[in-house]
Parts: sequence; structure tokens; C-alpha cells
Amino acid sequence: NVDEFAFVLILAGGIGNLIDRVVNGYVVDYLEFLFIEFPIFNFADILVTCSSIFLVIWLIYEIYREGKEKEQK
Repeated sequence: NVDEFAFVLILAGGIGNLIDRVVNGYVVDYLEFLFIEFPIFNFADILVTCSSIFLVIWLIYEIYREGKEKEQK
């Protein structure tokens, strides 16, 4: 299920950052793009951010689809 997959990715990113926080006392950020002005981040941040955005888009789609089904009945 799409929403379950998004939740798993959000949870995985959160656990990744939590492990860094417990082991190191801080989250290790290692992705820095020098060609643009953007904050440094890590893969767990990508998982949380992209999955959250995807989940919101999916939920909006589901609400829209259910509304269309109710209209047709």
C-alpha cells in the first residue's frame, strides 16, 4: 500500500537520525552541494522530507478520488 510505504520511509529516516543522535550526540550531515546555496543534509533527511511530501500528495489524491466516487453514486 502506498501510504504504508511512505510511513515506513518516514520512520526509517527518523530512526536513522535517532541512531546518529544517540551514538554521536548529533546528526551527521554529509551531503553538501557546492554549486548551489543549500544547507548540508543526510540521506535520512531526504527520506523524511520526500516521503512526507509524497504522503501529502497521495492523501490529497485519495480524498479527491473518494469525492469523485461519491459524486458518481
